[in-house]
Amino acid sequence: MIEHKFWGESVNSFPYEELANLQDCGCSIEFLVPHLDIFFSTIDGYAGSARTLEAIDRQKLLNAQSNLSRSFFEMFPQYGPCRDLLTGADMPRLHRRFVVTEELRLELRQLVDELVGRV
Repeated sequence: MIEHKFWGESVNSFPYEELANLQDCGCSIEFLVPHLDIFFSTIDGYAGSARTLEAIDRQKLLNAQSNLSRSFFEMFPQYGPCRDLLTGADMPRLHRRFVVTEELRLELRQLVDELVGRV
């Protein structure tokens, strides 16, 4: 299910054009795109190989657990003032990317928690 959702919805081009609307959002956006890339690519990496997670060692599972434990806005709280803009209707493609990525993150976190409990 995780890989299906990833391949079906998550792998899309990044909506750079939508970010042009953020110039006056009230937070520094200088590093926003790299931070979004880090967050999305981390979740995408785990989602794209979800079937193989049970084969990795305990330390890598614990690293995955840590990487999956926080949402984008928990990981990068400096973008809190832009949250409504980043996840709102004015940016439909970015909003959808956030929704799908958050669903994947939570499903992956549950899977990794279960795997950590087994080893």
